Amino acid sequence: MAKKRLSEFTASSTRSCNTCELEVKIGLGGESNWTTHTESVAHRKNKAAKNSTAKSKLTSFFIKKLPGSSSRSSPLTVAPSLLQDLMPSFSGSSQDGPSSAPPVVNTPDDEPMAINSDGSPLPPPPGAGAVSSSSLLSELERVSVSLPLSIPEGTEMDVLAQFSGNPILELEAGQDVWEMADRTLNGAVGYNKMVEDITKIIR
Repeated sequence: MAKKRLSEFTASSTRSCNTCELEVKIGLGGESNWTTHTESVAHRKNKAAKNSTAKSKLTSFFIKKLPGSSSRSSPLTVAPSLLQDLMPSFSGSSQDGPSSAPPVVNTPDDEPMAINSDGSPLPPPPGAGAVSSSSLLSELERVSVSLPLSIPEGTEMDVLAQFSGNPILELEAGQDVWEMADRTLNGAVGYNKMVEDITKIIR
């Protein structure tokens, strides 16, 4: 009769996880319990967070204005009028109906200025040539403030609500940000969708 080989693991066996910064109790299960831990969602999120510091961030795509560089017209200054032109199609109103875009008035120095529904002016767009992640967020905030009240806020049940978190935490080992975004967008919106199909999920 062959003798059973004794396990190197005991009921109190633990292993240190540097990624999660804790002692993982692996007990008599040993390697299989350790594998279960390393494949857990919490461990993968911690690993992704640690790896994100080593990887370049998505915001590095945006170019910051260098001191002394010539100022150029920013493509961001075009965005509000483009978005305002598209708003009626999102809200379902016709082109001939009343505009949902905020009214625009000319200021003394002949620069148009958008006005909120309460009469207060919207903040000005970011300066020319200042293309950065913070100015993009400022521009997005400025445009979203001008949305009419007829456009409801998103809820957690919306298809696009899954994009409200930090995309870096969703990365898997060896995966680029664009790969995760592509997979997630295709899962939420679908493949080969037309603009008309996508606008149906945007409220």
